Amino acid sequence: MLKKIRIASIFVLLASLLSSCAQSKSAYDISGYLESFKKMDWRAMYSYCAPAVNISEEAFVSKYAAIFTGIGVTEVDVTKIDGPDENGVYKFSATYKTKEYGDMSSDFTLRAGFKNKKCVVLWDYDLIFPDMEEGSTVQVQTLRAHRGEIFASDGSALAKNSFADTVYMEPGKITDIDAVAAAVSPVTGLTKKKIIEMFNNAVQKGTNIVALGAFLPGTLTERQRQSILSVKGLSIDDEQFTPIRSYPLAEKAAHIVGYTGYVDKDS
Repeated sequence: MLKKIRIASIFVLLASLLSSCAQSKSAYDISGYLESFKKMDWRAMYSYCAPAVNISEEAFVSKYAAIFTGIGVTEVDVTKIDGPDENGVYKFSATYKTKEYGDMSSDFTLRAGFKNKKCVVLWDYDLIFPDMEEGSTVQVQTLRAHRGEIFASDGSALAKNSFADTVYMEPGKITDIDAVAAAVSPVTGLTKKKIIEMFNNAVQKGTNIVALGAFLPGTLTERQRQSILSVKGLSIDDEQFTPIRSYPLAEKAAHIVGYTGYVDKDS
């Protein structure tokens, strides 16, 4: 009988401990924080936080607003929520959806605690981006891909990247704007008045180079080139200003490279 009572007592004690553990874990609740996160309601998010770093509500809101506006986040999706463990640690995934840069997905670790008997998120900068820390900044840079060039089996170019001949002026080197206008106008089609206006605007803004016209390689005659280059402050660039796509064989290779321009409805 005594043995049965001891077994029953142990069972009651274990049940009590398990109940105590379950109650402790259930006290953690970050649902309000995550819902505010998904709604991108930064002030509401802050109300669920006890920041582990020194950041005011205004600084918190400004930080999130600047970053999410800067990268154009339109929606936040939170998934794979796991936790809490015995230390109040959660793990989850968040995807920032943007129009310009696609979806940005990251895995986060969030630590929760208690303040005045209320569950709070111990917020730090790595809850914006996993590797972020105080003082970090976010910069957006667009890297544009270069179109691949196409070559035949014998190595001859069918489609290649090149540059147009760009006529430009350097306002700081010009001593006679009328001579510049007289040389450029017949070639580019710009009026002398327009060229002088472009020159004055460049001088006012401190612009070093002003492009006046771009031409396919071989379009400018030798006489036109000499006329332009003979005037101080005028130059012709064929290396960097105006990228173009050239097709050395033109229509002869159309069956290989396909359309070389936009397709209309009839095509």
